[in-house]
Amino acid sequence: MSNQGLSINVDAVWDDDCIIGSSYPQPSIASIATFGSQNFGAIFGNEPTIVGSPVIDTHWFTGGVNVGGYELHVNDNVIKTMMVLLRPKNTVRSLGLGNYLGSTIQPQGDTFVFEPAIPQIRGIVGRSNGIATATLATPLDTTKFHLAFLDVNNSMVQLHKFTNNELLSSAQVAVSDRAIPAPNKSIYAGYSYITSDFLGSVDIAMTGVWVGGTLSQTEKMTMLDLVTQSYDGILSLA
Repeated sequence: MSNQGLSINVDAVWDDDCIIGSSYPQPSIASIATFGSQNFGAIFGNEPTIVGSPVIDTHWFTGGVNVGGYELHVNDNVIKTMMVLLRPKNTVRSLGLGNYLGSTIQPQGDTFVFEPAIPQIRGIVGRSNGIATATLATPLDTTKFHLAFLDVNNSMVQLHKFTNNELLSSAQVAVSDRAIPAPNKSIYAGYSYITSDFLGSVDIAMTGVWVGGTLSQTEKMTMLDLVTQSYDGILSLA
């Protein structure tokens, strides 16, 4: 992978005024990480640490409920964009990135749900009681990596996915009584405590979390450009 720009991290708190020549969007505090035995590490934020026993490949890891994943060390926030570059291993419903804790816990947390058999992606976000869900109907080729985003704040949730360099977006779904687990649960990659409903596993090559703000369409296009440059000839992108 090629390095994109120069950035300086001071106490893991990011501000536009403190960034020199970075080509990564920084609306607030960013955590961007790549995975695999060749290019593992944090581009911004803290270095992820293993939870459970994810399977490490050259440019991604395989994670899931029965496998494990990574702790990204990002304190949760009701306002954020989450990004994942992910390949479903099969058509079984799976979680991709987030901290969904299950329907018996309130609030339940926020996550992507990938359902290739339907096919669709869902963005589930927690409320003080219950959830709000955004749904994006889209083919999910299990041989390719998919770049997806989830935007959420105090009033709405929306999903986005790139296909053939075109950004597809769900409708904005209204959210009331927005809430996250307390104490704040860190965001996980390819990992959840739920063992009964999300049995699929996924390959994750890259993650991004921007807390306290959401990425604009232009910033999402910037991330697409960087992903394309970084993984050209390495991963098959949808």
